[in-house]
Amino acid sequence: MFWIRRNTLEAKLAKVMGFEYCTLFDTARNALKAVFAVTRGNQYEIPSNVCPALGQILPGAERVPVDSATGLARRVPVQLYGYRQEVPNAYLDLDPLMTGFSRKPFAEICIISFGPKKMLDAGGGAALLHNRYSYKGNFPEGLRWVIGHLLFSFEIELQIRREKINEWDALLGDSCVRIPVEQVMPWRVMRRIPGKRDEVVKAVRAAGYPVGTNYPPLPGVTDEGAIRWGKEVINFFPDSNAKAISEIIKRTLAQ
Repeated sequence: MFWIRRNTLEAKLAKVMGFEYCTLFDTARNALKAVFAVTRGNQYEIPSNVCPALGQILPGAERVPVDSATGLARRVPVQLYGYRQEVPNAYLDLDPLMTGFSRKPFAEICIISFGPKKMLDAGGGAALLHNRYSYKGNFPEGLRWVIGHLLFSFEIELQIRREKINEWDALLGDSCVRIPVEQVMPWRVMRRIPGKRDEVVKAVRAAGYPVGTNYPPLPGVTDEGAIRWGKEVINFFPDSNAKAISEIIKRTLAQ
């Protein structure tokens, strides 16, 4: 029985994220609601450029200005775009892309996501990692095998993605502005393009390649850092055609 408990999906997720316990949920949003049902959700701070869904869950949370060069809000434990910002003794680490994988936790509890376009994309599901509290989750059991299978090969997938991003770095060079912090999770190829971002996006999409622009500032935000980041940030899927896209970018910027 002990062997079985140690090898449950919950036990494996807790171990790789550095926690004692894991409670599975159908969505990260419901995991967050479970936390705030018994704790201090109304005291939380969120970046001014975070996912709109988080802004809806925490309408009274303070919107914190972000750094226009990194897209991160100083001292706020909400991990964005694969970059990690550690905040010692934090209460809750919102880490949908699992930047805390194989790292020492800095918060009491942590939420990760397995939804579409996340690092471990099972199409749905989330995990609440914790050491002391008892939570009751609501998890679609059909996802258990999918998440377990993806977790088994996760480190290999990370290595493949990192190698692809290295190829992008070599091809893009300094044609776009690099994000000046370590990207812990190789989620996307992230860059900034001051002035001509929208022109580049239009040209890349016209050629049939996917390209993203991340979240704009939350409604009503006047933070200049968030506004500038929203106008300049651009991202590409690591497995897209790096050579073709980098050539389009350089041509567009040279015009």
